[in-house]
Amino acid sequence: MAAARAVRSKRPVQGKSSGFLAKRFMEQVFMGQTEVGSFIVTAHVPASTRFHTSQKSENVALKDPRKADLVSGRAIVDVFENAIGAVRETLTEFKRAPRVEMFSELVPQGVSFELVRALATLTRR
Repeated sequence: MAAARAVRSKRPVQGKSSGFLAKRFMEQVFMGQTEVGSFIVTAHVPASTRFHTSQKSENVALKDPRKADLVSGRAIVDVFENAIGAVRETLTEFKRAPRVEMFSELVPQGVSFELVRALATLTRR
């Protein structure tokens, strides 16, 4: 959801921005364990699907589809991959020279408070 929110606007805190887009995207993602008892989750994302950015865009598309504001699933996945890669590189650098400011510098790659909080929750133990 954090990547879907960040695809249109990279912000330190996404809050409720692009909530419509994030919800529509997540409704189309299929997730499941790779095997019973595994902690590895596989997500199948709709990279070729285009998503309306808002309810207004869906309504506009009914009258003139060319005026709809759409984002591809591929664009969302690209933001996610860039953000995760940036976090990984920064964590490695942080171990060598701890500076909290490094993480603020990741916002242009799509890293937000929501993404960091989700990663912290996943890796807590």
